[in-house]
Amino acid sequence: MAGRINKSGGKYGGRHTSFIPLAGKLALEMEKNDNVTKISPGIIKTGLSNVSGDKRIKLLEQKSCVLVRVRENISIQEFRVYGIAMNEVIDITRKFKHKKRIELVL
Repeated sequence: MAGRINKSGGKYGGRHTSFIPLAGKLALEMEKNDNVTKISPGIIKTGLSNVSGDKRIKLLEQKSCVLVRVRENISIQEFRVYGIAMNEVIDITRKFKHKKRIELVL
């Protein structure tokens, strides 16, 4: 997949190391927060129906982390952020999305 971002070590953990571009850029923003202890990327699903370039970020609070689901044109990826409260993730994502045309779903 062209343009993917690979991260491992430091705050990154889990079996997967690749991010789709939008998810990778958002993960880099999350990494800057001192409270974040771990970012765990999930699998990348590609070949989905075209959404005409629309980009969407969905945040879901889970028991021990925040699940971040990122949708780009024909791909989707989830990653989990640990050690940070949902409201902090929302603030980081809102600041991030103001730089780009992205829909935020809470």
